[in-house]
Amino acid sequence: NVSTRHTRAEDIYDTTFDAVVSRAVAPLATLIDWCKPVINKKSAYGLICLKGGDLQEEIKACHLRIITKPISEMFTQNFFEEKYVLQVK
Repeated sequence: NVSTRHTRAEDIYDTTFDAVVSRAVAPLATLIDWCKPVINKKSAYGLICLKGGDLQEEIKACHLRIITKPISEMFTQNFFEEKYVLQVK
């Protein structure tokens, strides 16, 4: 029971989703603002995004509980050393 949409979050007006998946398209606070209206408020998943680099300031600026998982724990290639999966509930 999965439905998907490949579109910009701000272009969705007719439904909400249990999860929004994104790659690094904007600063985290901006991405959260764009996605918040389309995430089901009772969702256990929220926003799941791929971001890289030093994210401490971006995460701190959001004032939310953000789960951060290094991708390097799943993939050992050097490319993934500073890449993370973030989950914002």
